Amino acid sequence: MSRKANPETNETQARPQAQPAYTKAQILKSNRFTAIQRHILHAALAEDGLYSLEEAAETINQIMKREVR
Repeated sequence: MSRKANPETNETQARPQAQPAYTKAQILKSNRFTAIQRHILHAALAEDGLYSLEEAAETINQIMKREVR
């Protein structure tokens, strides 16, 4: 994270850094996820959306934690 100085208190504050965003196709081609995880992402992600790797991982976690009916 980058830091930004606060002139009033002379302290630095953490500022979140923008994460790279990838298309669904780019994420599905990556080796970061297993074949099963890519299958989940194929079903869950929108074709025209942009996602960070953290968002993709969180999507997998949310689906895996769902209760089976």
